[in-house]
Amino acid sequence: MQLPYGFFDDGYTKDGYLEAQVGMYPAVRFQYRPMTQPEISKHLDHVERRSSDAVDAAAREILSGPLVRWSFDEVPIDTETLRKLHPQAFKGLFAIVMGYAPSDVDPNWTDAQKREHAGEIVDANGAGMTVGQLTEGRDLGN
Repeated sequence: MQLPYGFFDDGYTKDGYLEAQVGMYPAVRFQYRPMTQPEISKHLDHVERRSSDAVDAAAREILSGPLVRWSFDEVPIDTETLRKLHPQAFKGLFAIVMGYAPSDVDPNWTDAQKREHAGEIVDANGAGMTVGQLTEGRDLGN
C-alpha cells in the first residue's frame, strides 16, 4: 500500500552528492533517509552532556542509520568505516543527512532534478529555513 502525501514510507530516500575535494576525498554519491526533527532532537539531546569522543561516536552512529547507500561499493556503511572517513567528507555527509546543508549538485542529475534541487534551496532561503526543515515540512504536509 502506498502511503498518502505527508507520510514517510520506509522506502523514502533522497539522492545526495558531495563534491570531491582534491587531495582529500573523491566525489561521493549516496542515498539517505531524511531525518525528521524528532529524530534529530533525540540525537542532539545527549550532545551537551558528552565528551568530544562520545559526541564523535554518537555522530558516526547517527550517520550510519539514515545513510542507505554510497558510491564506495565495496565499503560498508558502519560506525567503524565512518570513523576512518576523511573528517571533511564526514562533516559534509553529516550536514546533508541531518538537513543542515543542501546536497551539492550531482553532474549526473537530470535537468529536472537540478531544477528541483535549486528550487528547494531558494525556497528554504526565502523561508529562513534549512533545506531539511523545508523538505520535512513539505513532506509532512505542513
